[in-house]
Amino acid sequence: MKTYSLFTLCLFSFSRLVADIDTATALKEQPELPPLERTITIPLSNEETQKWQLGHMQVLNDGQAIFEWIHPKEDINAWSELIQIQILPFEATNSKKQSAAAFATVFMDVLKTQFPNCTASIISQTNDDVLLEFSLPKVENGEEAQSELARIIATDSGIIRIAFTTKMGQMQDVLKKQWIEQLSNAKITASKTK
Repeated sequence: MKTYSLFTLCLFSFSRLVADIDTATALKEQPELPPLERTITIPLSNEETQKWQLGHMQVLNDGQAIFEWIHPKEDINAWSELIQIQILPFEATNSKKQSAAAFATVFMDVLKTQFPNCTASIISQTNDDVLLEFSLPKVENGEEAQSELARIIATDSGIIRIAFTTKMGQMQDVLKKQWIEQLSNAKITASKTK
C-alpha cells in the first residue's frame, strides 16, 4: 500500500536529480509521459541534492501530476522525509479558478476535520502564493505523526503545491528555516516542450 503525505490524503478527499530537483528532469526519464505546461524547480545545494532520489511520479493526460522524492535507501511506502510537487489544473479537477489563499483555507478546514489533533497555520500569504505548515503530533486515523511545510501557488491554469514532509517528529527550527527558504525560492517556468 502506498503511503501518502497527509496533505495528499486530504486533497484526494477534497475533490530526476541534477543540481536542483525539478519536474523537467524527472520527465526526461519517462518520455512516454505527457509534457507539462510548466516546470517546477526547487533549488538545492549539491550536497543536499545527493540526499534525494525520485521515488514516485505520475502524470495524467489531463495535466494532473505528482512527483515525490525520497532518501536513496528508503521506499516510497516507508519514508522518513518526502519532497512532493503536485500540479492540479482547474479544468482537470472540475473546479473553478481559485486563489492560493482560498485553496489553503479549504484545505486546512478539511485537514482539521479529518485529523482533530492536527495543527495548521499560515506562515506567509498573498492571494496567489501561500506558505503554510501543519503538524500531526501523534498517530491518528491510521496516519503516522508528521510535520509539513507546503507552498501553494495559484497560476492561470491551476494550483501547484510544493512541499517538504518529515515523519521524524516535530520539525526542528533549523530544518524548518532551511525548507521555508527552499520552498520560497522554488521557481515555476514555462516548459520548453509543450
